Order: sequence, then C-alpha cells, then structure tokens
Amino acid sequence: MQRAPSGADWLFIIGFFLVMNTLLLVPSWLKSRRATGLFRSLYFVAVAPLVILVWSLSWEWLFDVTAGNLWPIALVAWGVPCWMAWLFIAWLERRHREQDWPFSR
Repeated sequence: MQRAPSGADWLFIIGFFLVMNTLLLVPSWLKSRRATGLFRSLYFVAVAPLVILVWSLSWEWLFDVTAGNLWPIALVAWGVPCWMAWLFIAWLERRHREQDWPFSR
C-alpha cells in the first residue's frame, strides 16, 4: 500500500540520510587522512555498499514510506561484511606501517 510521505516522514528521511552518511563517511575520512597510498581510498570502498543502501532507501522513501520496511535487516546484512572489511583494511594498514613491504613505496 503506497502512502505519500507526511512532514514527519520527510524529517525522518532527511535525518536518516544525514545521520547515516555522517556515521559512515566521517570515520572513513578521518582514517584516510592518516593513511598513505591505496589505503586512502580503500576505507571508502569498504563502506560504499552501505552508503549506496542508505541512498537507495532514502530515495525509495521519498515516494513510498512503506517501501523498504526491512531496512534494519538490510543494514545488518550489509553492515557486518563492510565492518569486517574496514577492520581488515585497518589491520593491513597497521601491518604495512610496521613492516617495510617490498612494493610499499
């Protein structure tokens, strides 16, 4: 059943979009500022699926508030692998800083 968004729905959609993108992109941006080489962009690649999910949910909700009603499950389903990839990239970067890898420069 399609329902047009009300004023409160618009506030939720805008708030969800801003808060989720801030929570996803600010840590990646802060971590990438200290990183070197390829690691600078890998932090953003790790969260890209979640950012795309947030954008698509926000876009769907603009037209139908009841669309994507299982979004918490989708965030967990995409969030766990993205979080693990982010931690793996952080581990690789730390290992890269501690050791002098042959092709690091």
